[in-house]
Amino acid sequence: MNRRHRALVPALIRVVGPLLRAPRSAMLPGVLPGVLLGGLLLGAALLGGCAGSSASRTAPGSTTGAAQDLSGPVRMRHVALFSSGVAYFEQGGTVPEGGVSTLSFTTGELDDALKSLILEDSSGRIASIEYPSTLPLQHLLRDSTVDLSGQPSLAALLDQLRGTRLSLVWHGATLEGTILNVEVHSEVGITGATTIRHETLSLLQDGRSRQVPLTEIEQVRFLDAPVQDSLAHALMTIRSARSDQRRTVSVHTSADGPQQVRIGYVTAAPMWKSSYRLVLAPDAAAPAHLQGWAIVENQSDEDWLHVALSLVSGRPQSFIERLSQPLLVQRPQVDPVIYASLRPQSHAGAERQAQLLSAADRNGLGPTAGMMRRAGGRKRGAALAKHFQFSGEPMDLTRSIAVALHSDTLADRTSYTLDDISIPHDRSALLPFVNQAIRAEDISIYTSAAGLTHPLRGVLLTNTSAANLGQGPVAVFDQGGWLGDAQLPDLPAHDHRLLSYAIDLPITVRIEAQDPVARTTAWSLAGGVLSVTQQITSTAIYRIDHATSGPRTLILEIPRVVGWTLSDMPPAFEQTPEVTRFRIVLDGRSQSTSFTVHGRCVGYQQFTLSRLDAAAMLDLETTGHLPQALLGLLDQIARLRRDIADGEHRQATVVAGLSAYAADQQRVRHILPVLATDRPLAQRLDRRLSADETEIEIRQAALRALTSEREMLQKRLDHLLNTVGAALEAQ
Repeated sequence: MNRRHRALVPALIRVVGPLLRAPRSAMLPGVLPGVLLGGLLLGAALLGGCAGSSASRTAPGSTTGAAQDLSGPVRMRHVALFSSGVAYFEQGGTVPEGGVSTLSFTTGELDDALKSLILEDSSGRIASIEYPSTLPLQHLLRDSTVDLSGQPSLAALLDQLRGTRLSLVWHGATLEGTILNVEVHSEVGITGATTIRHETLSLLQDGRSRQVPLTEIEQVRFLDAPVQDSLAHALMTIRSARSDQRRTVSVHTSADGPQQVRIGYVTAAPMWKSSYRLVLAPDAAAPAHLQGWAIVENQSDEDWLHVALSLVSGRPQSFIERLSQPLLVQRPQVDPVIYASLRPQSHAGAERQAQLLSAADRNGLGPTAGMMRRAGGRKRGAALAKHFQFSGEPMDLTRSIAVALHSDTLADRTSYTLDDISIPHDRSALLPFVNQAIRAEDISIYTSAAGLTHPLRGVLLTNTSAANLGQGPVAVFDQGGWLGDAQLPDLPAHDHRLLSYAIDLPITVRIEAQDPVARTTAWSLAGGVLSVTQQITSTAIYRIDHATSGPRTLILEIPRVVGWTLSDMPPAFEQTPEVTRFRIVLDGRSQSTSFTVHGRCVGYQQFTLSRLDAAAMLDLETTGHLPQALLGLLDQIARLRRDIADGEHRQATVVAGLSAYAADQQRVRHILPVLATDRPLAQRLDRRLSADETEIEIRQAALRALTSEREMLQKRLDHLLNTVGAALEAQ
């Protein structure tokens, strides 16, 4: 089968799938419409392919390039697993004359199959496609005489069956009668924190009503046969809906003689996962070797025997739509028009529903030209061998597996296809899909935001192949054994990623951050507001101590901060939305290296002159680059503001004293009439009132002086604020 054409299967599904969703009955009778049949024949041509077009990419021993052999019964022939949680299944085989091909689905799988089903018959004719149709359970229960939808309680069940005769056992006695109703009343508990609910059945016996608490009823039996039958039918419906988990789709052919059919559909399936083994070469100039293994799970009810298995690493969009359940349109209820009581009609506008489609975009790093070769040789193998040894010679992972597959890469996905794969149902398999040389540069990575003292040991991995690599864990090895684990994100062809797998203990990084320095670069004065533009610079020195045996490349990641830019720096290696990366080559001869980072930020401040205080003046004086004339005027304003504040404080002190004297005088005047018989005490209080009055007069005079002084200072401040612009120009 032509792999380039096989990649068009999802596109064909998107074209043909909506045609199968057209409103119709559960059976598609007769010959399929011409447009659908034309689409299926086109799909057969695309999926069938030709032997010559794909022979160059067919693995040895594979029969994919030849016409597909559909001899034998209908069985699974091709499985395409996507990394988005769906799979394309294709079954094919020979159906005898008048035969039927059956497919078994769960309810959820049937919805997907109805959305994506594609068919091909060697005669070009499909008679019909049938599947069982059932109404929703709630709808079936509501149509029953006994409505069990919504899980009704005994009280609710008896209340909906009013007028029904029943027999019940209460305290050992048997009572028969007709259900009148169920009464519910509540009472507050003894503590008042709880409410007790009482449900009582009103039973009509010989024209008299008898009250029976529901909690005391031991047994209930309905005497009306129709009610018994309806209750049994409703319970049978619930049991059938719970047990009938699978639905069968039957494909009927109408041609004479045996026919070869192919049936394809898309349903939910476990996404395939990838894991990698990266083997680093002892020579820094030699390429590394990458091994990729796919973890595949067959959670279906059918064994995959000798199928063609495709692993697709794209992210196609998929959704669930309930197509297998009949949709019952809610119709409005129209009452007969009575002209004597005709009411004005209100017609609401149609409600529009918007479907929001979210697309996940990948944020990757672009390829970098002039990739530096690994600095120095890799000698970790001998050192690690002392602590981690294989028995005998280490395994040569570059020759341990043979990958018999062919791959196709489109703009947004890569497909790996393995032929003759067998996986029983409810089993998983680990299948190789990558075995190639790859460029990996030995580096160390330091991120200051991580808060570590040591950088991380890693590689700069470049995908030199033409196929995209999906995300997955990477076990890193070299000649000495296992080095650590890394996590590979999605890596497009010819792109690169940084992978870290261990802490690089021989290298230590210390950060010496200096206090930010602010410098005024511009200012303006308008409306009594001083606007100042400041440039804030910050410097950090990275002290790098290393005890490596040879040269080493360190990738230094500087976090990007909103509003800050790096200045006076060497060219960056690359930049991401979070960090800026710099390459630092550590010389094996020296044991210490420093790297200085300069940051710059432009800030803006506004000062209201009428509220200028000493702290604001200190900020303005320390930023520098303000004219001395402006600073002098601002200093005068600040001094006047300080004097006014001191005067207001003294005024408040005097006013508080006057209030105290006034309160004391009021108290004395209140008790003087009572002391008419105690003349000595009354005379002493009278003298106290006279002394207090003298003190009040003194304080009132001081308050008037303070008020006059404050008003004079305020006038000077107002005049200075109103003329500060002209005064500054005059100086």
